[in-house]
Amino acid sequence: MGPIGSFADLMSMLRRRIVPFAVILSLGMLAALVNALSQPAVFETSTLIQLRNTGLAGDDPAAQAQRLQVIEQQLMRRDNVLALIEKHELFKDESAMSDDDKLFAFRDSNRISIIDSAGGGTTPGTGREVAALLISSKAGTPRQAAQVANDLAASLIAQDREERTRGTEEALTFLNGEAGRLSRQLARVDAQIGEVKNANEESLPEAAEALRSEMAQLRELQLELERQSLALERDQLDAQMRAEEPDSEDADTTVASRLARLSSELTQARRLLPDDHPEVRRIQNEIASIRSSGAVQTVSQLDREVALIESQRNALERQKRTIAARQEEIERALERAPLIEQELAGFQRQQAQLVQQLSDVALQLAQAQSRQSLQDNRTSGSMVVLEEARAPDYPLSSSRKRVMAMGAAGSFALALIAIFLMEARRPVLRTAAAVERKLGVVPIAAIPQLPSPARRVRQSSRYALAAVIFAASAALGVYLYLGSDEAEDVAATPAVAAQG
Repeated sequence: MGPIGSFADLMSMLRRRIVPFAVILSLGMLAALVNALSQPAVFETSTLIQLRNTGLAGDDPAAQAQRLQVIEQQLMRRDNVLALIEKHELFKDESAMSDDDKLFAFRDSNRISIIDSAGGGTTPGTGREVAALLISSKAGTPRQAAQVANDLAASLIAQDREERTRGTEEALTFLNGEAGRLSRQLARVDAQIGEVKNANEESLPEAAEALRSEMAQLRELQLELERQSLALERDQLDAQMRAEEPDSEDADTTVASRLARLSSELTQARRLLPDDHPEVRRIQNEIASIRSSGAVQTVSQLDREVALIESQRNALERQKRTIAARQEEIERALERAPLIEQELAGFQRQQAQLVQQLSDVALQLAQAQSRQSLQDNRTSGSMVVLEEARAPDYPLSSSRKRVMAMGAAGSFALALIAIFLMEARRPVLRTAAAVERKLGVVPIAAIPQLPSPARRVRQSSRYALAAVIFAASAALGVYLYLGSDEAEDVAATPAVAAQG
């Protein structure tokens, strides 16, 4: 480190070189002050906008935050920013700046900050909830800062209204089309359900119980027809035997027995069948025919009786075939019932889904129509300007302070380096510690130097001259600072008057 080996050596060097140190430090401080004061004044102001929620679908916090992001991107796009720069005559004194530099500077000087609502700003299931917007603008004059901030706020509110209107119109168009599509699908499903029911009326689930009851009745009727068929076979056999060996006594007996048998059959038939049933009428006609004859049958009558019995048997066979065919139809219908039930269940599930979707679309459509009605009546403004931007009275001083602090630090370091180099040009061992550190030997004795009166006068003169230098530079600095403040006050006066 040369002649400086301790803090005491440093202080001794400062005392010896106080005049050049004061000159360099004062000039550096004055240069830093002039540089700081030459920095262009920057004025900042802001506009506060409150966001209101209508509570309708489409105004949920997530959609609102997304819409604000889209609007911010549109406001800060290149063509819009350049139009604002030209409108407010920003950077007109910076002819060397390119459009890209102006674009970057404008985006850096103008910010749109989102203020979340109380409680963390989030609601479960809804996402970020925005309470307000803070639009901050920096410019070279108070008027420009206020105008840019208010212009951005107006553009943002207009963009929000336009986005809401366009979103509502798009939602109405989509929802109307979706409602029509779902209605057509529901009509097709209803038609398919009707076709299936009409084509499979007996296989429907609600008809299964009636078919099983009818099947049981048909079985009973089939058994009764079998018994009647057997009885007719016996009568036919008796008639054929009597036709081969006619006997008047036997004929009378046969007629009586037939009347008794037919009466018994009529009683049984009336218990099972209605009075207008063909079988009941046949038995009644046969009894009436036998009673009206009143005479013993001849051989020809026996032949006619045999023929009548045969025709009755044929009629019974036809009834049995009809019953069997009906039983087959019922069995096929019951076999198809599970498939028809499954098919109808699928259609009904689809029908229920379409009805639910149509109900949801109808609810969303009603909400969209409510939003459109509110927008048409101009009562749904979601943004309210709580505080307009006003021309600031004083510029920002943070940039000047930063320049001044850096200049002061640099000046102090430069002054130290300068006097150190001056000291290094004449390396003198002034203390016993310096001799020991430099030569490696311990001095036997150290005789203090007593300054003469002339030396003390020269030292006092150096201190006085340094003080004068510091005082002069401080006075000059104050003068420059006050002159800069007066110029800024004169520049800000028109903006304050216009604001008032």
